[in-house]
Amino acid sequence: MVSTMTEVTVEKKEPKEATGEAKKLLLASAAWVHDPIGATPAYMESILTTSLGSDTPDKLGGLHKLDFHQRLKLIRAFYEVDPIANTVVEKNIDIGIGRLIFDRDDCDDREFAVYKKAENLFTKYLREAALEYLLSGLVIPQVIWGSVTAKDIGNNARKPAILPERCWILNPENITLKSRIFQGDVVAYFAIPEELINLIRSKGKKDREGYNNLVEQFPDLVKRIKAGETNILLEDAFIIRRKPKTYDPYPSPYLLPAIESLEYKRNLRKMDYSIASRIIGAIQLIKLGDKDFPLTEDDEDQITGLKNELLWRGRANNVERVFQLFGNHTLQIEWIYPDTEAMLSQEKYTAVNQDIFFALGFPRILVSGETLKSATSSAEYAMFSPAESIKRMREDILAWVDELLKEIQINNRLKNRAGVRFEEIRLYDMEKIADVAAVLYENNALSLTSLAQSAGYNFDKEVIMKSRERDLMEEYNIPEFPSKPFSPQPAPVSKTTPKKTAPKKAGEK
Repeated sequence: MVSTMTEVTVEKKEPKEATGEAKKLLLASAAWVHDPIGATPAYMESILTTSLGSDTPDKLGGLHKLDFHQRLKLIRAFYEVDPIANTVVEKNIDIGIGRLIFDRDDCDDREFAVYKKAENLFTKYLREAALEYLLSGLVIPQVIWGSVTAKDIGNNARKPAILPERCWILNPENITLKSRIFQGDVVAYFAIPEELINLIRSKGKKDREGYNNLVEQFPDLVKRIKAGETNILLEDAFIIRRKPKTYDPYPSPYLLPAIESLEYKRNLRKMDYSIASRIIGAIQLIKLGDKDFPLTEDDEDQITGLKNELLWRGRANNVERVFQLFGNHTLQIEWIYPDTEAMLSQEKYTAVNQDIFFALGFPRILVSGETLKSATSSAEYAMFSPAESIKRMREDILAWVDELLKEIQINNRLKNRAGVRFEEIRLYDMEKIADVAAVLYENNALSLTSLAQSAGYNFDKEVIMKSRERDLMEEYNIPEFPSKPFSPQPAPVSKTTPKKTAPKKAGEK
């Protein structure tokens, strides 16, 4: 088989001679090459049908038939209800999205203050972007710029600055991606929500303030919606995709490999609920008489009396839960309920939970603080793999912040640009990190700022606090260094100056 970018040529002899499984494999290969754009649901279904055979049950539970938006609904639903999926996503965000560190580089105080003013907005965006990055894998941020007064900037700023005022992330449910052939990227189309269309076409009849804000901030969007457009191309959009594939323009959501296991786990819970409901509706069977002593017509009053005894205070349809009965040897009471062994056994969840952890690539010890078997894992070594995945996530979502810093520099005509990064992930042995940092500092390969950051401290703040402490210690006459056992006491700090005495003359005592 010879393939080019535009067409596929198949030798005619191979399909005629191939039979059985070889023929199926050949057809599957041909179908794979013939679609150069992307993997549509129908395309994936044809591949699986050809390779597995039409009479073979689907092994993927129909997941391959769903498009990106249908999968997204499943992923969000499992994120909301499954404890493992929810906790792992939240742990990735809590561990990965830490404190932002601004590198001054060549910036002066005024320039650095302008960049630092956007820190709160950056932190808000990064947390929202990290959640959407893990759930859908598609992050398209938007920003509105505004003016900040020189007084709010501080550091003797002389003029106002143009900075990001508000940012948000578009809902991937309204986004359609299309590949640009031979360009290696994608374009995004935004489907206008129905409520937004109604708001604009009614000129803010139900929300006048919201309509005025849209007209003021997005006049072009309002104009296009009034003209009847419902699907708008997002020109120059900054598109972040998690693990993009060559055969699909859409990203790979973090929870996607675990969907099948999460669905299987959900079915196990449904089975437990079904058994529990049957137990609640268990049957109580009461027998009077047996083959040797059967009841006769004259004994029917015994059954009526027994029914009345079982009713709470004799009220109809209200059965007493605890009761005492007295009867002869022919009275038998037994409960009939289904087998509860399948519900009470938790072993069926062990394998599926393990599959979920494997699919997410996240160690159990970081979720619950314990391992499946005692003394079989270490949090330090277990963190190596997820730490690298978290770093990739941070690099992807931080790229837009770098773009904003460039625009801040251009809009405010600043000479220098600051850098921004996350603080290091410190999930390893702190003693080892401190030893390495100490060795680097002793060999003059590390700054005091980096030495403090290795332990989670800010050097600038520490220097200011040390200066204040020294003034307080001098004011209250407290020794600068603490006393230790078997060490001489430090000389008291005195703020009085000794009196100067005139030199004695000759002959004076």
